[in-house]
Amino acid sequence: MAASMASCQACRTCLFARNLQRFPNTRFVHKTSPACLGGQATAPNDTIIIPTRKPRDAYAVLQALGNTVGKDPTGQPYIYHDDPHLAPRSMRERRDYRRSLESGRKAAQFVIQKNPKLFLSYQHDEPKIESLYPPLPEYAMKDPGDEAIMERVDENDIKGAWEMYQSTVQAGQEVSLETSNALLDLLCFHGNQARPSLVELVDKSIATAQELQAALKDDTQEEELDEDAIKGEAEEAESAQKSDAKDKRKKRKQDQFEVTWIDGNEAEQLFEAIKEKNGHSYSALIQGMVKHNAHVKAFNMYNEMQQKKYIPDVRAYNALIEAVPFIRDNPEDVWQVLEQLLKQMSKEDIQPTLYTFNAVMRVLTKNRDVGRFYGMQVINEMKAIGIEPSLGTYASLLNIHVNPKYPVKQANVLYDILDDLEDQEFVLRHPRDEFFFFEAMCVCSNAKDLELAYKLDALLNTGSNSMLLGGMSFQNMYYSRFFNLITQFESVDAMLEYYEQLVPQALLPFSTMYIDILQSIESAGAYHKIPRIWQDAANYGRKFDENLLDTLLKIMAMSTVDKQLHEEFCSIVSDTMKIARQPDQQRGSNRMRGRPPRSIRVTQKMLNNMVVTYLKGEQLDEARKVLDYSKKAKITPSNIVLEDFLSTCIQVGDKQMALGCIEVAVHHMMTGSSTMADRIKEEMVLNNEERKHLDYILQERQ
Repeated sequence: MAASMASCQACRTCLFARNLQRFPNTRFVHKTSPACLGGQATAPNDTIIIPTRKPRDAYAVLQALGNTVGKDPTGQPYIYHDDPHLAPRSMRERRDYRRSLESGRKAAQFVIQKNPKLFLSYQHDEPKIESLYPPLPEYAMKDPGDEAIMERVDENDIKGAWEMYQSTVQAGQEVSLETSNALLDLLCFHGNQARPSLVELVDKSIATAQELQAALKDDTQEEELDEDAIKGEAEEAESAQKSDAKDKRKKRKQDQFEVTWIDGNEAEQLFEAIKEKNGHSYSALIQGMVKHNAHVKAFNMYNEMQQKKYIPDVRAYNALIEAVPFIRDNPEDVWQVLEQLLKQMSKEDIQPTLYTFNAVMRVLTKNRDVGRFYGMQVINEMKAIGIEPSLGTYASLLNIHVNPKYPVKQANVLYDILDDLEDQEFVLRHPRDEFFFFEAMCVCSNAKDLELAYKLDALLNTGSNSMLLGGMSFQNMYYSRFFNLITQFESVDAMLEYYEQLVPQALLPFSTMYIDILQSIESAGAYHKIPRIWQDAANYGRKFDENLLDTLLKIMAMSTVDKQLHEEFCSIVSDTMKIARQPDQQRGSNRMRGRPPRSIRVTQKMLNNMVVTYLKGEQLDEARKVLDYSKKAKITPSNIVLEDFLSTCIQVGDKQMALGCIEVAVHHMMTGSSTMADRIKEEMVLNNEERKHLDYILQERQ
């Protein structure tokens, strides 16, 4: 009994220790007791050392749970799990899905803002998310003063805050410098352009839609268009769409650098009204001017600030650095201005940040000749003052060394970068960080360096680095380039293994990707994998791509495989014939209506390959159907294909099929029809009826 009690001195409170009297002949040892661990019993008076508490954020538990599960490569990304039936199968559908989702959110916000009282009276969510609630119908502070101004500033109410500021001044009250600077920050950020509410935007859209509907009612005349007219309109519409898209891109690029800062706006009026300005006042105005492309005015304001001995903050310097290329054209002059700004920061004892150096690197990407000389110096300076470069810094370094003629040099730079970053885990520190992995994969693709691509992908899959890959577009472009390298340099088995890992979770396949896969399969002679690839292509909506079908039919027609696989190939050809455009079907109508195609245009090469595939699969009847389709669709098959078809008919002794072959040749006015008719007469036994029918077919040609 005593021995038993001694063995559990460290855990007398455990259930077994409390029940020793009930089981006197049993020796209980707690699994954490020293007796169990082979050591001596701990004295009751020993001090218990509590480990230092590790600070954790609100997402620590979710992150720990998330690390216990992996990605399912066969499943769609989480954003598309709401409705599996509507899971997107292309990048366009993904984009439409996200837009629909955003439209739903905006519709909900519209209803909330249209009927705010209904929702403000029902508040039971915890914690409360202020951004999901409608704006307050009225403010608590109605009398002019600092508190009333700040209440409206906190709600981002530009118009209300400015009106309250004017009311306060007119009432003879003095607005504090802190409140004035807060209002100035709001005005400078938005550039004096108050964003319309969602209700105003919807009302404007409804009015525009009503105007369009009225215009459509006036145009009641409809005319019937023949096939050629529809085709011409479709081509004209497509050309117009391309031209419009080009104009929109050009306009968007111009708008990006258009000066939207209005002289004498409310921000400038407020700035002039502040009696005792400080560095914050000047810094806010400089940042606003740069944000709205008034770069020259920003530097003029900076010079005035220097003359009056005010010191700007680091964010103002970051904005000025970004504006340097817009006030200087010569690359050497650009670098001189950058040096002056950085030296002035050092003189004023302003510590540069990561954003400062990344702004410098971005400027150097626009002046690559200077950037190649100073880029590494900037990064070394960062490290010297204890600022670790972010992925965005290295993305700019790669851009600086872009040289299409010598992609290997850029690859060497990336090798050095990856050697420094190997096995590291990163967090988002700068908006440019999301560009690194995509731009690095572009370097690998241009240099045709698969080893470098594998090294980059290993870094991407370290820890949670994949979160820095960017949006769906960047992700799809990254993996498409990566997979393109794999199809060029890896074996078919390795290629398909990566295909299973990437599709559809990380990559939505497109037509050119399937063409590359089929060409790799053809080179390796792995024709048995074609049916699986075709099934996936059909599932992802690629079966209507004519280039893909042309490549697929060509490979199947030229392959030499067993009978069973040929039967599967014939099944694929049958699927293709089901979506072949019928001669009486309107061409271009789907494209005019903005819908995806639901039929394919069969070319001569495609038709020839279909017939050859059917002949190799010993399906003569199906081959004859394709030839009959050629007559309706006005597609002339080649002489070689008809000769092969006739040879098969002679081999199996099918005289009706042979006569049908002559009918096709005569219908298309082919020069070899007489020669093929002579073969039938010589190699097949024809009765008088059949001979007369053959002569009749030949006479039709004359």
